[in-house]
Amino acid sequence: TVVCVMLCVVCFLVGQRFGYTDPSDNNNNGNLGDNGTGGVQNDTTGTTGESEYLQNGDFELEQITAEEHYQLSSVYQKTMNSVVEITTESVQTGSFMQQYVTTGAGSGVILTEDGYIVTNNHVIEGATKITVTLTSGEKYDASLVGADVKTDIAVLKIEATGLSKAELGISGDLLVGEQILVIGNPLGSLGGSATTGIISATSRNISVEGQLMTLIQTNAAINPGNSGGGMFNMSGQLVGIVNAKYTDEAVEGIGFAIPIDTAKDIIESLINYGYVTGRPNIGLTIEYGTSRYLQSVGATNWITEVSSGSDAA
Repeated sequence: TVVCVMLCVVCFLVGQRFGYTDPSDNNNNGNLGDNGTGGVQNDTTGTTGESEYLQNGDFELEQITAEEHYQLSSVYQKTMNSVVEITTESVQTGSFMQQYVTTGAGSGVILTEDGYIVTNNHVIEGATKITVTLTSGEKYDASLVGADVKTDIAVLKIEATGLSKAELGISGDLLVGEQILVIGNPLGSLGGSATTGIISATSRNISVEGQLMTLIQTNAAINPGNSGGGMFNMSGQLVGIVNAKYTDEAVEGIGFAIPIDTAKDIIESLINYGYVTGRPNIGLTIEYGTSRYLQSVGATNWITEVSSGSDAA
């Protein structure tokens, strides 16, 4: 069986009472889930973070048509400082109220000189602390601006100026066979690593952790920790956000990235409003007919909560 997985790195640290934790248990409260891939939430709007960083509709990213093409080493030099390392901490409660901490690692890409950064939702999901490390080695505490489960996009903000930002390309212009460069933080300890490959498919429909996505497929080497890192064309432009790969003993060189054309609208919405606009939000919490009470009244489903501000409220 071929399984498509997300690519953040997670370590489990002993916490209060030295409780043991099972890394395969997705039912804990940390939401980083199996191998740090992030359990799928039931809401489609994701998580809204620090409201002080919202731009109220004034923020827009610029995309530029590719013109000049460079050698791989030149593309790396142009883009390397725009890719950051991300580490996270999450406090979780196990059986018998034992406390423990999970640490995760992934990658991100700087979007603006004043510190807006895009990464994957599954990299930061459930985190109580997020730290961003630049290529210079400088570390910053990051605030969550907003996150979207459905597209696996999250936006962070650090208090910094004069950062090296990525230039956004147009993923719709990519061609199968075109060379690309991937930069990220594989294994959570090899920040700034670059791998290269080609575009294997421009719009592959796959299911990742239960979410149907249309992604760019590549044969570039992608490993845990690469999640949230950048896929760049030979003009040094960001064309994708790395987020998944196929894992199977018989499978090699099948990785995926979120097209920047898709990510751009989500990023702008998160920065402007803290959530994705124009998407229905029913806001219902439903209990399925497995409890004794539901079975006793002959019900198959039961609405247990209606979220305030939702379409159903």
